[in-house]
Amino acid sequence: MRTVVYDVEIFPNFFSYTDIDIQTLETNVFVVHESRNDMDKLYEYLLEEKYRIGYNNVHFDRVVCDLITNFYHKMKTFKVDKALIHLYNKVQAFMREEQKEFYRGTTEIDLFLLNHFNNKSKLTSLKALQCSIYWPVVQDMPFHFTTQVTKEMIPEILEYNLNDVLSTKAFFEICKDQLTFRKELGKLNKKFMLNMPDITIGEEIFLKAIRQEFGLSKKELKEAVKFDKTVDLNKCILPYVDFQSAAFQELLKKVKWTVVSDKQKLSYSVNYKGFKFDYGVGGIHGCIDSGIYTSNENDIIIDFDVKSYYPNLAIQNDLHPKHIPQGAFVETYKKLFDKRVEAQIAKNKTEDAGLKLALNGVFGKTGESTSAFFDRYYFYSITLNGQLLLSMLAEMYMDTVTGLEMLQINTDGITIRVPKKQMKLVEKINRDWMAKTNLILESVEYKKMVIRDVNNYLAVSMDDKVKKKGIFETEKQLHKDNSFGAVAKALEQYFVNDIPVEETIKNNKNIYDFCGRYKAYKGWSAVFNYSDKGKVIQENHGKMLRFFPVSKGGGTSLKVNVDGRVHSLLANQKTMKFNRYFEVEDFQEYNINYEFFKNECQKIIDVIQPKQLKLFYL
Repeated sequence: MRTVVYDVEIFPNFFSYTDIDIQTLETNVFVVHESRNDMDKLYEYLLEEKYRIGYNNVHFDRVVCDLITNFYHKMKTFKVDKALIHLYNKVQAFMREEQKEFYRGTTEIDLFLLNHFNNKSKLTSLKALQCSIYWPVVQDMPFHFTTQVTKEMIPEILEYNLNDVLSTKAFFEICKDQLTFRKELGKLNKKFMLNMPDITIGEEIFLKAIRQEFGLSKKELKEAVKFDKTVDLNKCILPYVDFQSAAFQELLKKVKWTVVSDKQKLSYSVNYKGFKFDYGVGGIHGCIDSGIYTSNENDIIIDFDVKSYYPNLAIQNDLHPKHIPQGAFVETYKKLFDKRVEAQIAKNKTEDAGLKLALNGVFGKTGESTSAFFDRYYFYSITLNGQLLLSMLAEMYMDTVTGLEMLQINTDGITIRVPKKQMKLVEKINRDWMAKTNLILESVEYKKMVIRDVNNYLAVSMDDKVKKKGIFETEKQLHKDNSFGAVAKALEQYFVNDIPVEETIKNNKNIYDFCGRYKAYKGWSAVFNYSDKGKVIQENHGKMLRFFPVSKGGGTSLKVNVDGRVHSLLANQKTMKFNRYFEVEDFQEYNINYEFFKNECQKIIDVIQPKQLKLFYL
């Protein structure tokens, strides 16, 4: 069966459908307008069986196409303008009602859903994605969706339509491995999984297992969910949670007195021997002061992570959502865990990956009110005990090991710098902790850690692998803003290989690494101002502007509000718009303002590296 990547555009008096065949690269374009009416051809084409790949298509483009096929015979009796307004009104009614029913077909593949970009924390438009994948043309729809389209406007709309299709196809190429995995996993589980994000796949595998073993259906579980408005944390704490110091004992007492609700959140801090521990709904966090920390002949940096922390907390302590029988939930968890071990031994990568999603995904679903696993008590039993048990380990380290330095604590692990002669004591503490909790600690040693804070650091392992978080990430997840990537690349070379940032910046020939982006929200627009022969030209780029700082020429990148407010996107910096890629013979012709990037690097270096010890590379 053919596979195409497609996109549609609709106005009150205009409709277009564009797709490209991923094998033949043949492009099909259909237009319905008073100047060109392809409705009959479009109807026949839409009836052809094919896989259709799109971006946010399940809840929009597919719906529009279904409306056309469902109401074609009625619309055919209308004049073209009446048929279009009939279609437009039905689409608008659908959007107003926010009908997001689950799509049960097997021919529509939505890369937006697959990547969980419909999640509030990962919400990503196609325009933002175009910036993330370094697509050469970042193009916003040139006309408002209420516009009456004239014949002269059509070429511009079709250009935009095709650009969306081509950039979606490029994203499809990036997602191929994910799709292959879902296809193989779907065969194993006899279920269509191509549009499922990882967390939903995990939920479905767990639900299938608990249904097969204990006859509990998803419907039954959802109907049994308890929607507690408050959670008494005293009922969540494991009986063997125990502290020796007054500071942590006081913390435990406060937590036991806490009843969380929409108004009262879990939020505490403990400052113990100069190290601050922060507790919250998302997990524990703590970090030493900004700086560079290294292993040497006397000391070693070592990171201890708890293996499969949240799943094993549930398994080892018989924790379960209270509307699900303890035996059914815990036994299912154990069987899936054992099956994953078997899959790892057998080197069945697809099954291993699917079971990993099942083990890890259930916890996330216990915090979603629409899930069959939703239970606030279970959620807090996992996250709260996870924090307290790690704190017990940290307390033992800090009270017992002479010369030990806490570097970080974060959700499922602790990073310390410790004298090598004290490692036997550290290992004994670990064994005692593991015996008490029935959990497993895994370790990795680092040569160096460059730390700005708990969310922004760089760590070099003994085999020279570099772990990068936050500002040090040189390859960001596609839903994140990847502006000014040249900074992260220069910082890595500076801190890992002692290469001056100026050298790395000037040797970088990827123009996209020097680009920033602005994504406008409600009420705001992205605007680029420049002068041409003494006349100020103002270009409105809609919701997305990609630009880079220049040393000469260029203009000003702005965000403009409908109420008249105007803000520069880069204060006191001339910029060049780059929504449309343009090539130069010599890279220097881009006139990149290298000083801007050197200064951005320097700001970070100044925070991390004491000035009295710093090598002045700039």
